[in-house]
Amino acid sequence: MKVVGRNNPCPCGSGKKYKECCLNKSAFVVKPSNQPEVIDNHLVSSNGKTWGKRPGLLAVQLHYVKPEDVDSQIDGIFKEIFDCLKETKYQNLREKFYDCKHKLYAVRYHKSIIETEIRERVKEFRKEYQATSGAQVVRENHKLIYETESFLF
Repeated sequence: MKVVGRNNPCPCGSGKKYKECCLNKSAFVVKPSNQPEVIDNHLVSSNGKTWGKRPGLLAVQLHYVKPEDVDSQIDGIFKEIFDCLKETKYQNLREKFYDCKHKLYAVRYHKSIIETEIRERVKEFRKEYQATSGAQVVRENHKLIYETESFLF
């Protein structure tokens, strides 16, 4: 925060020195002309078409799963769990299981990415691989061998 000197022009814009204008008045306050709207609710939609307000600061939450990303095995495991935990008193537990479901989907996603990467690398290797004749060339560095031997013995 910038400190205004006594002999500097007053920040209120009067053109007077600060000591002759606002020095002895209460703290200098700037009031914005446009007050932002207070956000005290968020929008919720179960179908993406109709929206309702709920209390809280969340602006909007979009939740969907692309059809090609659905894993019936993962969904089947958690459907039974979620069916048993429908009551409001189990809301926290439902959220924990939802997190577990999300993590299983994440593991499935990363596993597929790794498998794709491996397939691509193997394909690239096979394309560039050339069988060698089976001969090996070894170049000895005698100076290094002697220095190593003298260090050891």
